[in-house]
Amino acid sequence: MRYNQCRFSRGVQLMDIVERFEHEMSKLAPTGSARYKGAAWKILVVDDDQEVHEITRLALRDFEFEGRAIEFLAAHSGAESIQIMRAHPDIAVVLMDVVMETERAGLEAVRTIRDELENAIVRIILRTGHPGDAPERTVITHYGINDYKEKTELTATKLFSAIYTALCSYRDLRSLDCSYRALLKVVHGSARLLNPQSLDDFAQLVGSQLRGLMHEAQEGGSSDQADLCIAAQLGDDVRVIAGTGQFDRAAASDTGLLAQRVQDRIHSVMGANHAIFDPEYFAFGLVGPSGCQLVIYLSSCARLQPVERFIVDLYCRNACLALDFRYAAGLGAAPPRDTEFSSA
Repeated sequence: MRYNQCRFSRGVQLMDIVERFEHEMSKLAPTGSARYKGAAWKILVVDDDQEVHEITRLALRDFEFEGRAIEFLAAHSGAESIQIMRAHPDIAVVLMDVVMETERAGLEAVRTIRDELENAIVRIILRTGHPGDAPERTVITHYGINDYKEKTELTATKLFSAIYTALCSYRDLRSLDCSYRALLKVVHGSARLLNPQSLDDFAQLVGSQLRGLMHEAQEGGSSDQADLCIAAQLGDDVRVIAGTGQFDRAAASDTGLLAQRVQDRIHSVMGANHAIFDPEYFAFGLVGPSGCQLVIYLSSCARLQPVERFIVDLYCRNACLALDFRYAAGLGAAPPRDTEFSSA
């Protein structure tokens, strides 16, 4: 018995269901909220009954989570759901039916998603009209299911709550996964900082790795095209010792060639031993063991969570310490742009 059959067997018409969903969602939908122009949360609906797809879309038509709408993807069989999951590994939530092309098609699809596709982050909500064929306790303990709902009990309010809770979990797991990947980049990237290279190459490397760290975690904002500036307090002068993009022409000169707002931002963190994460820029200042005061400046900054900021901060500390070590070991004055440092 499929979803529409178990509903209609009680004399309930499709329009009655639609009207009840509309009434419930009118109470749940946020009012007056401005949508954030970020990527929508992807939700995959897997059911062989087209009416289930239509009702689900209707029930969640105005749904938002953290200012982002949802994007529906549709599959009408377990096999089709696997194909879509391969093409969209960033799906946040799957609403999975059990009985489709076979009596256990949904459960087999869940096992494939978890074991073969190795996707442990996506939240899977099982929706079944056959609770006797897929008992809740058995399914929860033997399959990678995150929630279990009988179709007869899944009202618009409960569907809203289930999706909202699932997205909360997905967001947190996604953040942990991104942080783990970013931390690996810090570990591998820090080793490369000690390789002998010119200041230009060093700046290119730091800029590339720093943008990569921010891109790994960002959900909004952009740092992909950000330009890098590395400044140092050398004697009584604050000089740009390396730069990329718009800052390249200022390298090996004092900060007077920079826009006044950039100068002010660099001076604000010089010797401060902390970072500033601003929507318009990123700046990190550190006093190295040799006493050299260094600043890493990026012309834009992604929106980061606290743990992600910690990882970016950690990388910048390593970059500044590597530069301070090389400066102390091989230089006594402001380095020319083609200076090579020894790693000893």
